[in-house]
Parts: sequence; C-alpha cells; structure tokens
Amino acid sequence: MTFLAHSVVLDVENARLYRLAITDGLTGLYNRQHLAERLREEVDRAHRYTQPLTLLLVDLDHFKRVNDQHGHAAGDQVLEEVAARILAATRDSDLVARYGGEEFVALLPNTGREGGQRAATRLIEAMHQAPVATEAGPLPITFSVGGALLNTREEPRDLLARADAALYQAKSQGRDRFVFNWLSFAGLS
Repeated sequence: MTFLAHSVVLDVENARLYRLAITDGLTGLYNRQHLAERLREEVDRAHRYTQPLTLLLVDLDHFKRVNDQHGHAAGDQVLEEVAARILAATRDSDLVARYGGEEFVALLPNTGREGGQRAATRLIEAMHQAPVATEAGPLPITFSVGGALLNTREEPRDLLARADAALYQAKSQGRDRFVFNWLSFAGLS
C-alpha cells in the first residue's frame, strides 16, 4: 500500500509539473513552447488528412499605454481578462496560447475561411462587451487580429509569418479589427 501511495503521489506531482511546464503563469493559457509543439502536430495532421487549419494572432492595441498610465498590476489584470475572454470565445478543440507579452494565438483545427472569420468576429465582440475591470478602474480594451489559413505544404513558421503580416495590416488600418491572409489551395480552404 505504501508503494502504491507513493506511486500515486509521484504521478500527481509529475502531472502538476507537466502542467506548469506548458502553461503561462499569469494567464493559465498554454505557453509559446507548447504552442510550437502543437502547431507542428496540427500542421502535419492538416496536411495528412487534407483538412483546413486557421491560425489567429491577437495583439492588444496600445497595451504599453495601459502599463504606463495605470501600472503593471492593471496590465496583468488586463492580460488575465483578455485571456479568459479569448478562451471563452473559442471552442474546446481550439488551442489558445500566450504567444508573447500581449500577443495571443488561437489555433483552429478543421476551420476554413468562413469559420476563421466567425471566430475572429467572436473574439473582437468579446472585447466590445464590457471594459476590463482593473484596480485602476474599468478600462476599454481592444485588440487587432491577423489570421491565416494553412496552405498546401506550408510550414508552421510560414503560417505564423502570414498571420503576423495580416496582424500588422490590421494595426496599420486603424486597429480594433481583423485582417486575413487567405491564400488557399485545393483541399485546404
């Protein structure tokens, strides 16, 4: 019984450590390293089974202003709430990760052009529902979204680069919007 109890304790501890290793400490979302591993798997799966895959790259608009004007504690509260809203606006089968400072990724398996547009719309609408409550008071937060649909034989880094280019375009067009880089080929649209 003692051996079994220690075995169970070790299994629980290993599971806890694994969860810590793949999640972002602030938001509880998956971290960038786990995203990279899963992105490779999802790209391979989409290519193998000729299924669509959409990637959305989300970046908070003027986030530096939040930290500069209201402090980093308020900035952290914004990041936590934005993460929760993104997670609530996506499906259980989607992977949502913190990509960097104020950037997030939503990886949408089996999702083509129309589904990607609906998902991006849900994300934007989730931010418009209400200001984010912080210790500095409610803050209206918006973000820009760049999306890309996986192309035939495309590598994960290329998919990310196209989503990033679309994100840059969304920001240059005035922010608080989404832009997609839809290059699609037979079987993946």
